[in-house]
Amino acid sequence: MDEKNFTIVKEFILLGFTTDPWLQRVLFYIFLIIYIISLLGNITLISLICSDSRLHVPMYFFIGSLSFLDLWYASVYAPQILMTCISDDKRISFAGCLAQFFFAAGMDYTECDLLAAMAHDRYVAVSSPLLYSQAVSPR
Repeated sequence: MDEKNFTIVKEFILLGFTTDPWLQRVLFYIFLIIYIISLLGNITLISLICSDSRLHVPMYFFIGSLSFLDLWYASVYAPQILMTCISDDKRISFAGCLAQFFFAAGMDYTECDLLAAMAHDRYVAVSSPLLYSQAVSPR
């Protein structure tokens, strides 16, 4: 009676979208193209913001930061999705799953903080001229 029944989970099996090998290859290429476009778009945006000195203002800093974050966020999931589509081995270790969750949650929290900072920046940018014009206007 002192013995307990328990199971230790060491890995998960990702079932994927389909078991048809041809369709798996099609999905692999579709996801690969989307991933490459996402990486190229974000890298292009970051390099444009860094190279043009007229874009060195807070709003573009935030947009560049969001692009940098999106670049990493896409890289959390895409490699595993691509591997699952093309490989016969559909397993992911518990540690790998935990690491993926850790980085995805970190990116999510960072994005929330960045969006809050962007909202505050826009609030200050919009309300400061209004407060200034009200304080200066003669009555």
